[in-house]
Amino acid sequence: MCLTETWVKPDEYIALNEASPPGYSYVHQPHSTGRGGGIGLIHSENLVVTQKYSHKFNSFEILYTSVNYVAKKNKSIPLIIIYRPPGPYTEFLSEFADFVSNLVVSVNKALIVGDFNIHFDSLEDPLRTAVVSILDSVGINQNVIGPTHSGGHTLDLILTYGLSIENIEIIPQSEVISDHHIISFIIRMDYNISTSPRYRVKRTFTSATAPSFINNLPETSIRFGSAPDPVELDQATESLESWFMHSSPLD
Repeated sequence: MCLTETWVKPDEYIALNEASPPGYSYVHQPHSTGRGGGIGLIHSENLVVTQKYSHKFNSFEILYTSVNYVAKKNKSIPLIIIYRPPGPYTEFLSEFADFVSNLVVSVNKALIVGDFNIHFDSLEDPLRTAVVSILDSVGINQNVIGPTHSGGHTLDLILTYGLSIENIEIIPQSEVISDHHIISFIIRMDYNISTSPRYRVKRTFTSATAPSFINNLPETSIRFGSAPDPVELDQATESLESWFMHSSPLD
């Protein structure tokens, strides 16, 4: 479960401990200053989640993790949770464009989720237009359709790169709990894809290959005039090809 605006401070643990059922753990990135903010991930212990600390931005909070199954430690995908607070967005567009541009050249799959505070349902919204342009330019898809907030707007997004998701469901909650809705979906990570073995055919040349081939040319060569007979030409070609295969066989 991906969480934004946890409001959990750096020295607080009780809320997330109580929210994590048996067999589950959490990763949390608190908001460094002031009130509000904070991003968390509650996950099954069947998953190995590694937090990356190298990404920090002024205009949005980010929790960058790498996720894979315990049994498949060499197969992971980036799971990135973002919270953008409402307000001016010039710096956000610059930082977000830089982030996704660098992301797609470093990984072949990625999942980005979070509260972007963008009215993605409003086609004329200038921020939406700019973000769509950024996503399209790097091949990232936005998958949420429908209101994700009690105000009727689509603020929470699921962005995928090189991945397919299905069964997206938006589940309204009591505003006592949250004014944002839960979004559930299924992502399939197939690690059992079998591929046909690849073979590379090569021809071995040694120091004796060229002399051997040249020495046998007089026996197989046919001298032609200005208009060689097609039958003789085919015979000569087959003869040369046969001897070349004999002199330097394929491995």
